[in-house]
Amino acid sequence: MDAPFSRSTACAIATLGMVASLIGGCETAPTTTGHRDSGLAKAEQAYRAGQWLNAYDEGTAAEATLASPDRERAALIAGSAAARLGELGRAQLLLTTAARSADGSVRGEALVTRASISESQGDRTSAVADLEAAIPLLANRDATRARAQLQRLQLASSVAATRPGATSPSTSASASAPSATRTKPTVPPAVTTAPEPAPAAATKRWIMQAGVYTRKASATRRAAQLKPECDRLKLGDPVIEKTRVAGRAAYRVVLGIFSSRDNAENAVRQLGRTDVIVQAER
Repeated sequence: MDAPFSRSTACAIATLGMVASLIGGCETAPTTTGHRDSGLAKAEQAYRAGQWLNAYDEGTAAEATLASPDRERAALIAGSAAARLGELGRAQLLLTTAARSADGSVRGEALVTRASISESQGDRTSAVADLEAAIPLLANRDATRARAQLQRLQLASSVAATRPGATSPSTSASASAPSATRTKPTVPPAVTTAPEPAPAAATKRWIMQAGVYTRKASATRRAAQLKPECDRLKLGDPVIEKTRVAGRAAYRVVLGIFSSRDNAENAVRQLGRTDVIVQAER
């Protein structure tokens, strides 16, 4: 069974020079202020120490139990850690939660981090939109870095639009129109060849994943929290599966197994949660 966090994805992002901006593009790690829940404090401490898996573990546990504004702060830490681990889909879900925060600094950091993920995936439009929304929320060097990233993206888009070989529709049409005095060449009849049948797709299963934890006790606690909702939707009991992440033992919580993505996503919608993702497995 594939591990939920892809190390190869993280390496690819590092090659693109995206790792620095994946922590939010800010001069400091995601922070908490004042008296905070101990789980949130542990998540921040682990993040600052570069213990991404522990930060994700503590952050997702805190995000599932806390109320605003601590919930959005926990989502920011967990989402930033997930991005560091290369789990970009999970990171985007958590960062979307963080981007709803009433705290402008949390919202701004979440938007910049999400923009960096979108850029790494080639989605410049979403990245630009997030950066434009984030810049007014950031201060000092954080805003300067976000502005520089935005300018770089806009320049790249302009260069792509004016790349040699790009022609306007009218120019393209006139270039391809036959001359009135030109002799029409004789075109031999086309030879059609039946396409080879595509290889049969490997059988997939689609799962609802509700978290990955370094401690089995944390996964067990998460499964117990979600059991009433699983019973309501007749999904069966949550299952804890042992896996490995970055060479370490980890435990993930699976809420259901489906034969199609549509069925799995429909179940997530009925569940009404933003902290559960759909994942494909062969």
